[in-house]
Amino acid sequence: MKSSNILIVDDERSVIEALKRSFLDDPYHVFTAESATEGLAIMSNHKIKVVISDEMMPGMGGLQTLLEIKEIKPLLPIVMVTKNETESLMEDAIGKKISDYLIKPV
Repeated sequence: MKSSNILIVDDERSVIEALKRSFLDDPYHVFTAESATEGLAIMSNHKIKVVISDEMMPGMGGLQTLLEIKEIKPLLPIVMVTKNETESLMEDAIGKKISDYLIKPV
């Protein structure tokens, strides 16, 4: 039985599938979204325990997504995935309360 819900939000299907495979043997149900808008819709319909979100996406980017999620669930852990290793970007994201970040390729 799956005990917790994880949401993976990334505009690259290959990244979603790679991250999703990481949880196959764990007691998690993994929801996936290819856009922030789709991810926020999933969050409104399911009890998500952790979000793994891409930092750079068309439309609403990762930092804006982070702000939107924190408005709804301020204590929800969020892990940001980025290709950008710029220290100021991660400081900005950490200031907005991400739990951790991963550098692509993951």
